[in-house]
Amino acid sequence: LNQRKHMMEHENSNNVPQAKTEMLTSRQINIIAHIAVGDTENEIAGKLRISPQAVKTEIDRIFSKIKASNRLQATLWVAKNL
Repeated sequence: LNQRKHMMEHENSNNVPQAKTEMLTSRQINIIAHIAVGDTENEIAGKLRISPQAVKTEIDRIFSKIKASNRLQATLWVAKNL
């Protein structure tokens, strides 16, 4: 019985869902971290040396992935998951 219980626990440990941050690319994690500290799209673009349009596109993708509709929700997601 103990051996069976151990096997079941081992099987369950292999089925652990991916960490929520794994759904985001490293660039997206970087961008959402900037959002969480209040940086504007233009500030993020300047700091990351990418175009403001690229930042806007990534923010749209991030919000879709984390199911956020605004910066406050994204910031709360960061506080909970990063």
